[in-house]
Amino acid sequence: MLENYPYLLDFKQVQEILRIGRNQLLFRLQSGEIPAFKVGRKWRIRKNELLRYMEEGEQAVLDE
Repeated sequence: MLENYPYLLDFKQVQEILRIGRNQLLFRLQSGEIPAFKVGRKWRIRKNELLRYMEEGEQAVLDE
């Protein structure tokens, strides 16, 4: 699914993948909902962590 993306994703790439706005992504990163870390002032998200987050969200929808 994300084969064309590097192992470490930046903020813009995650916005693109999830199709969400800046504020929504920032909230999810700061709250820890999406595991991430900062390098200087820039957010970095591991691709495998984002995939796990997406799978958990998908599972929650299926469980409803």
